[in-house]
Amino acid sequence: MALRLGELLVKKKILTAEQVDKALEAQRTYGGRLGTNLVELGFIEDTQLAKVLAEQLRVPSATMEEFENISPDVIRQVSKEFAQEHRVVPIGMTGKLRVAISDPRDVEAIDQLGFKSGKAIQIVVAPEIWIAAALERYYNVARDIRYIRMPEKDSASSGELTYDISTDVQTDYAGKFEPIKSDLSLADYTVRLVRAGKKEEVFDALLDFLGNSFPQMAIYVVRKDHIGGWIVRGFPVHAREFAAVKIPFGTRTIIQTVVDTAAPYVGRLPPTIDDLKSVELLRLPKDGVFSFYPVTFRGRTLTVLLCVAGKGSKAADSGRTAGLACQKAGFALEMLALRNQITQLPAAAAPA
Repeated sequence: MALRLGELLVKKKILTAEQVDKALEAQRTYGGRLGTNLVELGFIEDTQLAKVLAEQLRVPSATMEEFENISPDVIRQVSKEFAQEHRVVPIGMTGKLRVAISDPRDVEAIDQLGFKSGKAIQIVVAPEIWIAAALERYYNVARDIRYIRMPEKDSASSGELTYDISTDVQTDYAGKFEPIKSDLSLADYTVRLVRAGKKEEVFDALLDFLGNSFPQMAIYVVRKDHIGGWIVRGFPVHAREFAAVKIPFGTRTIIQTVVDTAAPYVGRLPPTIDDLKSVELLRLPKDGVFSFYPVTFRGRTLTVLLCVAGKGSKAADSGRTAGLACQKAGFALEMLALRNQITQLPAAAAPA
């Protein structure tokens, strides 16, 4: 009888039993396959997982390179509806239609595909995260929002375009209680985003650029089970106090709405306890006008920027500026993720 994936990884001494147990716990909480949770926890590389899956299931494995530039002719061999329902991606066609699937034991799906396409099928196994990324890229099938994990360092796993925000408390701003002023132009802001080598530099540039229009700003970050305080500028609160702010998912607040809709909100807060609690630490007037702007990555909200306009600022102009700045920041995060993915490609993938 074939060993289960976790047992095989422990037997081969790739992982410890404790690591597998943690991944199983994450799987029970967040769903997905065990291998996906192992990759997300940083316990195993996706390329290594592909090899182990092939050994476990006794099926050839796909390579990451096969997902890079799949021909439109190959993609057309499998309909979007079928690919989405059965989580399969056609990756090549040389006599047989080469199809990547995360569970090659789904014999019914394989038989259906052979019948529908009229072609002989060659099945190869691939990690669930590769399949999800390819469905999004080639079929425009949005990935489920499981959660955005917060590792201690920047990461963009091979084959999976994601971006992570660190959980580290940003103490750089602990003493910056006075309104922040900035003379950073839009052109200079854009240059800083292009040159940013890590996520902190992206958000530093964002706050510096908006400093003239918004002397008080705070950034909330989407964590795995809540929305939390991350960076604060211009407010009479210590960064560690703000980092302790937690808004559980599902809470009926404007911040939660901005996260869910990825759309900005400008106006007064509804007179609810939850909304007031979400900003009371910042000591803002309950009847004040608040501006919330999402920073998104591939349609998902990563952070929410709270802005308080300074005296003399034109609300409409400031709002357009903030919206544009947040959009550019999101693009910069995507550039970073792509840059990290390129640098993490194995040497074997490089041309001779």
